[in-house]
Amino acid sequence: MRNDISHFGGERHDASYSEFLKNASIKSEALSVLYHALLLHVTGIDAPILKRWIFDNFLSAPIKIHFVQAGLLDKSVLRAEGQPNAQATDGNASQDVVAADHPAPSVGAP
Repeated sequence: MRNDISHFGGERHDASYSEFLKNASIKSEALSVLYHALLLHVTGIDAPILKRWIFDNFLSAPIKIHFVQAGLLDKSVLRAEGQPNAQATDGNASQDVVAADHPAPSVGAP
């Protein structure tokens, strides 16, 4: 995609410009999440916590949708959310970060 933009100002084939922009936007949303995860990992956040954020968090649905639209995940990860007691894509993600469910006590708390 970068080469197409750089050398041709858009896609090489006969796709409409609006379709090209839609495709670029979808990929940009997925890349934004991946970049955010990379920055968090580089700054010391453990991989199991990041997996939970992406796959097993109550706010993970938009992330998964971006990844599915960009072709990074299979659509089946979206169906699991509608099922009661659905498991995370990585079955160990919840077990690895049990401590994250218990926030640290605030300063000055008894």
